[in-house]
Amino acid sequence: MTAGTPVWRDKVYRSCGCFRMAVNQRVPDEPDPVARFAATCVHRAFAVNLQRRNAPKPYRRRSGFEGDVRLMRFIEIVAPASAACGLLTCSAQAAEQEIRSVTVSGQGEIQAEPDRAFVTLGVEARKPKMEEARAEVAKSVDAVMKLTRELKIDQKYVRTTRVNVQPEYNWDNNARERHLIGYYVSRQIEVDLRDLDKLGQLLERSFDLGVNQAGDPRLDSSKRRELEREALAKAVEDARLNAEAVAKAAGARLGPPRTISASSGFVPPPVPMQRNKAMMAEANDASQSYQSGQMAFNGNVQVEYDLVPAQ
Repeated sequence: MTAGTPVWRDKVYRSCGCFRMAVNQRVPDEPDPVARFAATCVHRAFAVNLQRRNAPKPYRRRSGFEGDVRLMRFIEIVAPASAACGLLTCSAQAAEQEIRSVTVSGQGEIQAEPDRAFVTLGVEARKPKMEEARAEVAKSVDAVMKLTRELKIDQKYVRTTRVNVQPEYNWDNNARERHLIGYYVSRQIEVDLRDLDKLGQLLERSFDLGVNQAGDPRLDSSKRRELEREALAKAVEDARLNAEAVAKAAGARLGPPRTISASSGFVPPPVPMQRNKAMMAEANDASQSYQSGQMAFNGNVQVEYDLVPAQ
């Protein structure tokens, strides 16, 4: 540092000289456009600074504030060049990475037997008097609830809905008025059955106890989440094998996965069907009158892998 030179100016010159040397080292015989652009901006900054430095100026007392202003002007020139260099380099690298990738899909399936069933039993009655209809429905519902206790079904999995009462009318065209003819009363019993061996007994005996409405049993598995994860794992493995086949055919190797999108679901088995009367008579047991099939848990994934040059 020469005598009389401010400390801040010497630091700026030395740091900029290091930056210029780093840029010059990146410029080969055939300069890279990004490096050439950055070097040009830096050289212009030095030229402007040198011109201002050598220009004759009238004598005046300089303050530390002027030095700060000059430093800020210099930074305003060099900073955009550095930022542009970084942005162009990142854009070029991103474009190159997007080209060297492969996107494949994979499927996986796990089959399992259901171990639970959701059963909805309904009781309906139509009577001239509301009390008669309510009594008939209540009698059947109480009998079905007693049946669930006999079958040792946990009562926390049994739920009854509220009683639905609707008056019924008949329209008289001559009198142009309606007449009350009775009442419609209904109630439902919902059972989450955890033992499918009792499904046949529950359905058959419920009909004998007055149940006159029943939906198809909805079968499910208590391990659904675990089975869906296994299906997804098989789907990922299937996608990897597909990607390896594509990469090998293209003369490249498979890199790590970049993005993965996944979805899962299950296909319920057919509605349990009642066996024929001959088989029921041979079994002589209502629990053997219904049979369920396999349910399939599916996993689907879409994976984007990086491709690397083959060795």
